[in-house]
Amino acid sequence: EAIIRIGEKRGDDNQKAFGYMVLGDSIAISGNRLDKAWEMQQKGAALFLENGNILGWAKTTIGRVGICIEKDAVEDTFAQAATALEFFKRYHHLDLFVRLSYNMMRLLNEIGQFDDALDIFHAAFAVTETLEENREMHLLILYNNAGITYWQKGEFNKACDCLYHAKDMAALLNKGESVNIILTNIAYIESMRGNYNKALDLAHGIIDNSK
Repeated sequence: EAIIRIGEKRGDDNQKAFGYMVLGDSIAISGNRLDKAWEMQQKGAALFLENGNILGWAKTTIGRVGICIEKDAVEDTFAQAATALEFFKRYHHLDLFVRLSYNMMRLLNEIGQFDDALDIFHAAFAVTETLEENREMHLLILYNNAGITYWQKGEFNKACDCLYHAKDMAALLNKGESVNIILTNIAYIESMRGNYNKALDLAHGIIDNSK
């Protein structure tokens, strides 16, 4: 809210829009008051557009994609996100391209459009391979999302392959909790495939990691 107040004092609409976006995202991350989060994100998006700030507007889609299901606004929000994704790619805002991509993957997974989610994964993966900053973190999230997609499709081999890659990225980043969460998901998949001994070995490994 402080950013919004500063923008108001300065008469800087872009700063106000940025403040609305940040406030909306922070409220959404807390998991509470999604109506308020959506209101702030929409207000920021509209204000960016009024001032011709397409980059600012495009950034708002990253957060709005995350809560559009709860607001029953999937179709319109996804269409805007697709436009923003093209903008990020065209003007080489590649970090933002990847961040929006994995939020769009999560949305597509939630609504059951698994092949579309994998199309976005492959495009985002190709871009991520060219990045120098945040590469490992992006790969962790992309591989994890793709693993969930394949899991929901019933393609368990591909799901495990992606999740093991995600686990390796998490280990590289010293994210022990993430490693254990990913290994837990792999254990579930192995048990679904009837590989109970493998699932049990993974469970023991998770316990050992937690000590």
